[in-house]
Order: sequence, then C-alpha cells, then structure tokens
Amino acid sequence: MKKEGKRITRWKTGITKMQGAAYLREMAENGWILEDMNHLTYSFREDEPQYLTYRLTERESYLMEEERAEYEKNGWQEVCHYEREYVFVKERVPFEEEAEIQRQEVAEEIDREITLVKKNNKIYIWIFIMAFLIGFVVLLMSVGVSVFNRDTLLAFVTQLGPNLLIILAGGWMTMRRLRMKKERVMEGDIPEEYTDWRSS
Repeated sequence: MKKEGKRITRWKTGITKMQGAAYLREMAENGWILEDMNHLTYSFREDEPQYLTYRLTERESYLMEEERAEYEKNGWQEVCHYEREYVFVKERVPFEEEAEIQRQEVAEEIDREITLVKKNNKIYIWIFIMAFLIGFVVLLMSVGVSVFNRDTLLAFVTQLGPNLLIILAGGWMTMRRLRMKKERVMEGDIPEEYTDWRSS
C-alpha cells in the first residue's frame, strides 16, 4: 500500500556522484524515494521500500530528447534535474551488471578529476610565467637596463624555479595517483571514498 503525504529534505553537499548514488539507493531501501533536488538538497517522499539503482551525472549541456531516449533504451528513467545535473533511476539490476555500472561511473569520476588537475596545472604555469614577466618589468622600470645581467636572471630562477618544480611535481604525482586508482577500479577494486556516502 502506497504511503501518501510525508516529505523530507536532506542536504546533499559534500557528496560525490558515486556516494550520492549509494545514498539514494539506501534511502529508497528505507522507504524514501527521491522526488526532486536543487543545488543544496534532495527532496524525498515516503513510500514502500524499493530496490533501485541510481545514476547521477553532471553534463556540459542540457539533455536533448534523443539523449534522453538513449537513457530510456538502457532502462534509465529521469527522476529530476537541477541545471545540468541529472538523476536517473531503474529497478535494481543483477549484481554483476550493477558492479559494471559502478566501475564505469567511478572511472568517469576519476577522469574528471584528472582533467581538473591538468587544467589547474596549466593555470598555475601561466600564473608563474605572468609573475616572472611582471617581476622582470617592475625591476626593469625601477632599476633600468642594467638589470639585464647574469646575476639578476640567476636570482629570478633561484626564487621562482623551485616553486614551478613543486607545482609540476605535485600535479604529476596527483595524476599518477589518480591513474593508478583508475586501474584498480577497472580491476574491480573500488575505493570506499567513491561509494561510502558516510565518509563525507
């Protein structure tokens, strides 16, 4: 028998896409079915416990009708969306299929993290170059042409060079760690940080 009327709202901040899917699945098992969301919260209605699989995705553009049809063809129904963040649901699939979906979603999440690290590295390098050029121009304007000598250049390199190396090394190590994590995920070893919403 369907329960009517009761609604609750819960915060969703600080939860990754995979953690969010696990959280929504657990809420459905406890009789709280996702109905709507906004930037900060999920809204649930009380119902009979249901065994559902959720998929959360953040897109670069709004979902087109043909894309929505492709999701439906694979059994996914749109629950709600806020801006370009969408939630899809379908009946709980066999364990092997659910594990494969989870692997793909975590791999996509790690790919997004790698892209963000690359983007940040480029920004840091451009900031470094701009700082170098501005510093050189300020020095040139305050001291004059005599600034162009070996000692000044060496001072700039020794001051700014280590910072650039730290940035590049940090970015390289982060990307290496993420790629190793993705390899683990594709082998079936999914870190809890992506699936355990309580860790957030």
